Amino acid sequence: MRSKLLVVVAAAALAAGAYAFDGAGTESRRPFRSFALESFDGDSLSLADLEGRVALVVFWASWCAACQAELPLLDSLNSAVDHPEFAIIGINEEGNEAAARGYAAAIELRMPILLGRGDMWQRYQYLGLPYTV
Repeated sequence: MRSKLLVVVAAAALAAGAYAFDGAGTESRRPFRSFALESFDGDSLSLADLEGRVALVVFWASWCAACQAELPLLDSLNSAVDHPEFAIIGINEEGNEAAARGYAAAIELRMPILLGRGDMWQRYQYLGLPYTV
């Protein structure tokens, strides 16, 4: 289990690097586009709420097999790294909120889940799910 967790963390770091940098160095780093989304709990969370923290964001859907493999590992990492300056946030990207909630409940996700409602691809233009930055 520990080696799987390290692989996920390494993959997430690589994904974040590929997204955030164009190879010319930090001076040309593109900022992560802002968001403000409703959570499963009915609260709202925005990128501004995460300011000053290291945030790992995963876009996912309940029907995505790779997401089903990655989410439990990220949730374990979120529980293991209990630090006020670190956050893992899941953004569900399907239109079927009931399916998303059902899947999250079935695997007992504890990390914050936001509802992207299928609209986040237009903003971030990720290649597929899961997309972790």
